[in-house]
Amino acid sequence: MILPLRFRPHAALAGACIMLACLVCHAVEPVATTAQKPDWAGLESLLRAGDYERAATAADGIATALKPKRRDPDFVAQSIDFFRALVRRGFAEFRLGRLDAAAATFEQARRIPRDSEFKRLLTAEARGANARVANMLVPLDVDLVELLDLQMLVILERLRLANLQPATAAARSPEEEEAFRKQVADWLDDLDALAKTAGDARKSLEERLDKAAPAVLASPRSRALVGRFPLSLVAGIRSLELSRLPCGDPRSSANTAPEAAAGPTAGERLAESRRQLADAAAALDEAIAAAAPGGAATLKPDQSIEILLMRAELRIREGEVLLAAGDSSGSSQRFAQATDYFEQIAALRKLPQPKSHPDLFRPLVLGADAMLIEARRDIEKRNPAQGRQTIVAAAALLARAEELPVPEAHPLRPRLLALQALVAEDLAQAGARIPGAEAADTAARRVRRTLDGAAVSSDLVAP
Repeated sequence: MILPLRFRPHAALAGACIMLACLVCHAVEPVATTAQKPDWAGLESLLRAGDYERAATAADGIATALKPKRRDPDFVAQSIDFFRALVRRGFAEFRLGRLDAAAATFEQARRIPRDSEFKRLLTAEARGANARVANMLVPLDVDLVELLDLQMLVILERLRLANLQPATAAARSPEEEEAFRKQVADWLDDLDALAKTAGDARKSLEERLDKAAPAVLASPRSRALVGRFPLSLVAGIRSLELSRLPCGDPRSSANTAPEAAAGPTAGERLAESRRQLADAAAALDEAIAAAAPGGAATLKPDQSIEILLMRAELRIREGEVLLAAGDSSGSSQRFAQATDYFEQIAALRKLPQPKSHPDLFRPLVLGADAMLIEARRDIEKRNPAQGRQTIVAAAALLARAEELPVPEAHPLRPRLLALQALVAEDLAQAGARIPGAEAADTAARRVRRTLDGAAVSSDLVAP
């Protein structure tokens, strides 16, 4: 799931894993891109509602219409809008779980501000007091920082998905294992390079931020971008995923020299992940205080949405770390908080079905996973009745996740299906230890009917 994104002057989207931050909250409108005027508002509306399939198509249409020509007199401004359209398309692809497509789109977008002709003309027009271009400079810096953050999140998501496939890992041949380790090493090299570039871009943005419009200065997301929050969050996720890899960082383990120091243990990486996420939480509080010095009572809905999106992302990551560390109870609490934040966001945006937004999919599935682990511990501790209650509650989360408009090809769906398969098995185990197993069997059948019904209804929902 991903960090919140905020795009100006048109609106904002969330990044990272996933989340969406917009300045205006209204109902979904049809997207119609014309050669004269791209429908930015319609695109943002689709993104806010979580209709990522249509949003990707709409953003692609806008990007195609805006693709700049070098001899165009409006080349710089058109290039910036083309850049924004591409990042929106990549974000929608990311939310759909299409990592290869998202990575390719983000790389295409990143080439625009690095283009020598674009940089030359941008500098010339800024010095020439081109008001339109001058007003785009700080938003362009913001967009570039957010793009780099998104590129890092794509790599981290690749690592996360690789760590969710232990059966595949066990079946690798020595040649396949070597190729996998090389792939992970390449991902980590790219991640380190992006982190350095993002740090430099953040410094540039910080130097210009004071010249930004009041709306940018009042944005918690913009304030967070120039602080420690994004990079601490990325560092925390990185340490978590490395703790899950049997080889850790393959670049260090490849060094077989006798004097080579052993890399951090999985436990040490988890501890580092928790430290980084704690730092991200502190940095987020600092950013909120800078954007709204008057406190929570002075926040506008748009500011509240940005804060909730960042807090939701942080809670999901904290939940994953706690789950990896064996604290299933604390983990399920974090995922429940993230779910609540997403529902609050949807309500603030006045979406017609705030409990059906696809961004809820990840915390619901992960929350159910944590609850099933907790239930098994209750059963092992000779408290099968409590365990059965927790299993039924986890099944309800899975049934709700199954009903969300999430593509069948989404990479987290196999986790959902695996957890659904465990529910009946765990209920049977709990029932076998409870006097009156017939009641447990009845509960298991009721849960199975609920899950089957959810599976049928999900086929009727367009992804």
